[in-house]
This record gives sequence, C-alpha cells and structure tokens, in this order.
Amino acid sequence: MQWDIFCRVIDNLGDIGVCWRLAADLASRGERVRLWADDVSALAWMAPEAGGVEVLHWDASLPVPG
Repeated sequence: MQWDIFCRVIDNLGDIGVCWRLAADLASRGERVRLWADDVSALAWMAPEAGGVEVLHWDASLPVPG
C-alpha cells in the first residue's frame, strides 16, 4: 500500500516529529510512504536517514495532489 502523509509545520517542530514517527513506523512495517511537508529542514537533524520514507516538499498553499 502507498501512504501519503501531509504535514504543515506550525511551531516547535512537534508536528513534523509526529508525522515523521508515523511515516517511519509505517515504513518499518513494509509500507511505501511519502511524507509531504512544507518545511523539511528539521528532518536534516531529526531524522538524517529517511530509510523507507520518501520525503517531499509540499507547498501548503496548493491543493493536495491526487
């Protein structure tokens, strides 16, 4: 199954952290995961290895793809 998770980073990076943990957990179970976020910069130090998770930039002002 393909999962698409969308994250709008608001403050304190808790939002991207929760989205990352969900994405990583799904990937560890063999699922295909794409994490779309409007600010992926925090993942550089929070999760430098995106094993199994495809991280993509999402312009939150645009409609959700699909």
